[in-house]
Amino acid sequence: MDYRTTIQTDTAATLKRGSSDDTDLEQHLAQRARTAPSDGGPVSDGAWEGADDDDEDEGRFFGDGMTEEQREIVAYVEGLGAPTEGSHLATADARRLFHKLQKAVVRNRELRAKYPDTPARFMESEVELDAALHQLLDVSQAPNLFPDLVELGLVPVLLDLLTHENSDVAAVVIQLLNEWTDEETVENAAGEEAIQSTELDSDTVDALIARERQISHLLRGVQRFVDAVIAAQGLPLVVQNLDRLSDANPDDQPAIFQTLGFAENLVNLDARYAEAVVSQTDLLSRILTLIRQPAFTANGQYASELLVILLQTSVANRVRLGALGGIDQLLRALATYRRRDPASDDELEFMENLFDALCLSLREPELQYQFLKSEGVELMVLMLKERRVSRSRALKVLNYATCTSHTVSQMVVEAIVEHAGLAPLMRILMKQGLAKFKRAYKHVSETEEEEHTVSLLAALLRHTDPVSPARWRIINKFLESNYERVDRLVELHQGYSERLLSVDQEIAQERKVRDPQRMDIRRVGPGGIPLSHSAILPTCHLPAVGHRQW
Repeated sequence: MDYRTTIQTDTAATLKRGSSDDTDLEQHLAQRARTAPSDGGPVSDGAWEGADDDDEDEGRFFGDGMTEEQREIVAYVEGLGAPTEGSHLATADARRLFHKLQKAVVRNRELRAKYPDTPARFMESEVELDAALHQLLDVSQAPNLFPDLVELGLVPVLLDLLTHENSDVAAVVIQLLNEWTDEETVENAAGEEAIQSTELDSDTVDALIARERQISHLLRGVQRFVDAVIAAQGLPLVVQNLDRLSDANPDDQPAIFQTLGFAENLVNLDARYAEAVVSQTDLLSRILTLIRQPAFTANGQYASELLVILLQTSVANRVRLGALGGIDQLLRALATYRRRDPASDDELEFMENLFDALCLSLREPELQYQFLKSEGVELMVLMLKERRVSRSRALKVLNYATCTSHTVSQMVVEAIVEHAGLAPLMRILMKQGLAKFKRAYKHVSETEEEEHTVSLLAALLRHTDPVSPARWRIINKFLESNYERVDRLVELHQGYSERLLSVDQEIAQERKVRDPQRMDIRRVGPGGIPLSHSAILPTCHLPAVGHRQW
């Protein structure tokens, strides 16, 4: 048996029993190897040629004291050290890192129990524990090893560290959870796309398919890890760790960000995790706390973004938000933008996320009712009158609140009329002050505002009784100024008709070669729905049209 086989056998045995003696030997040999030439490259056979001819002391100080065979052994042992970022990890590497973490945890726990009032006695073990956790972060580059680590029992060890007395240790665990579940990390582990040409030839297609299969395989490893965390009741522990963190403390902000990132990663991996995160934890309450802070923060912005993600695909999450009084808290957070604009692009995104979360919530009738009782209609009407950047989003919210067939939508319509919401709506319809508004807020979409206005006006007529006072107040708005608002509606109707006709012509050409069922969907966006809304308005029993003064 040659020396390489001997080293491999001994090393495997060392990894299996976790002997500290061999670790000391490895460190000793590595220290001796560092006396080699400073260029760090391999030592050639002739590197020390002629050394015997020099002074004996010079040879002692400048040589490494090892034969070529010994140097190769040291190089092999050093190769078993902590892997560098992006390196290819083997199961043995991951197992060694796990055993190292286990030892660090046990040693730290023993020293803390033995010297609870003397931090200096256990501080070194805490540093070793932190280092062991940071080395495990590199395993994110090899998600295929996650199932092996789950089998070894890594998940309970990590979850136990979330309750460690030192919040910095828990913060590293949160960072590890975030990085291990990041889809981007998985894609990086799969390598770059091997596209050799601009055309999709067979080789390129095969390479892309192979990469997608590899990503799918790696994602299954990540999901295995996540499922183990959920099964071990890890989600509540992750969120409970936020109790000892404050967004006002700069040192705590990264850990809060990583916690939110971990939750987002779960939803990105599988939509079913969205409900698990909300049902098993108090995450929604923590999110509402972050967005209700007096001052805007980056974590508050991230929390608002995560809230939208959690509400998008889950009715249960939206209902849960309502049970927590989330509609009222969203309205309170938005109230600050009634008379002032966001101070930065990030804060603007934060505000828009809050409006989007509110719109998603209004899909549920019970949350519509909460919106009504929390004076949400009044706030939105005030925003329409203030003509700030929030105006466009308030218009969208009122549209969402009235677009259903539920009785609550009728109640919202009555509240809009009662709280003088018709006047600002008519100004928007007639584009009064639009030029100045667009100069101040260049990112605002005129088309989007126009469509929300038409849809909202149609809902006002649809949800009011023909002989009710509310209906007549709406009708009277169209009778004013010599029916100019009716003219505006006819103009919009013609514009939507032309846009829809253009799309119909394109579809007629494409229908011959493509799926006709898919073509019909395209009629909705360019003007189909706005056209139907604009057609409702001029025909809703407008009296005295024949007596118009020209």
